[in-house]
Amino acid sequence: MKMSSPLAEVPWSRLQGTEIFNAAMTHQAANARRHYHNAAHVQRLYWHAAVTFQLPYSRALDLAILTHDVIFDCRQDRELRSIDWLAAHLPDGEDDPDFLEAKRYIASTIDHRLTEHPEMVLLDLADFIDPKVSLENTDLLRKEARDLNGVAPEIFAMGCSSYLEGLHDRFKQGAAQLPA
Repeated sequence: MKMSSPLAEVPWSRLQGTEIFNAAMTHQAANARRHYHNAAHVQRLYWHAAVTFQLPYSRALDLAILTHDVIFDCRQDRELRSIDWLAAHLPDGEDDPDFLEAKRYIASTIDHRLTEHPEMVLLDLADFIDPKVSLENTDLLRKEARDLNGVAPEIFAMGCSSYLEGLHDRFKQGAAQLPA
């Protein structure tokens, strides 16, 4: 699903047009080396929330989708720094009534472990549903790893295999704990 611009109409979100939405989307679009973790990725998650999963609206989830990868660089703790970015850009900071839940959603994307509230993890991985999109995303991730971190293609391939094996194990473990 192609998106025309970082600020194009997005489904599901009620944050569009707000200062935080504009700041996050602009920040994510600013680095041309972010081939995958950019505004288009955020828009795909909104699309999956609206269409794939038809989730009821949640401002906390909206904030998490918008900002979960707002910080994406070669340094450690990107998700935690994205949480800090969110707090810094909310008018009430960490006192915002939806901050703690948004923080939990963002933190769940660190290792994509299913919890009793798996929405964010499922959204972040929903592109795996479509093999064509998944292949396109893998190429974008490879380019991003190369351009941001200098990762060689063979090292990237090994990292993908390792990640997917771990993801499979985490999903098996997490699925057993979800309510029926």
